[in-house]
Amino acid sequence: MAEPLAIVGLVAAIVQFVDFSSKVLSRLHDFQSSRQTIPKAFRDINNQLPLLIDTLNRIQSQASCGSVNEGTAKALKPVVDACLAEARRLGEILDEMLPKAKASSWQRRIQAIRSLASDGKIQEINVRLERNIHLLTLSQTTRNSDVAALVEEQQASGESVAKPPAMMKRKSLLM
Repeated sequence: MAEPLAIVGLVAAIVQFVDFSSKVLSRLHDFQSSRQTIPKAFRDINNQLPLLIDTLNRIQSQASCGSVNEGTAKALKPVVDACLAEARRLGEILDEMLPKAKASSWQRRIQAIRSLASDGKIQEINVRLERNIHLLTLSQTTRNSDVAALVEEQQASGESVAKPPAMMKRKSLLM
């Protein structure tokens, strides 16, 4: 059976986000190593992106296993697209802020001064990412509540408890 287009689109968007965000994280680490300190806004994003990547990887796994319905996929895709847009904005800011490898100390100082002007933009990206993280968390929490209710219902009726495909796959990944 072919997967609904919305689920394929969601999985593709997640793959694209994870790939791009991983590159942004690598560049954030480069930025941090080129300066002794990292601005607070970058620290927050540096902490959030790995968790966002992990959450989206879980959603991708659930979607690939058939545990995400088409309606949920349609609802999640714009959130993933918004996360990708913010990661791209962050990448553009990093391109502007990171000094070139052969930059003189004078050019590096000018670049550091310019980076101060980007703090506001970075904080805006951080706020928008946080909003999207809240939406994704809500979706995952609701999904987990639905799975728990289904298991309780099956146990109460004496049926054997069937594990959702995503739970089985996650369990096999942990072993």
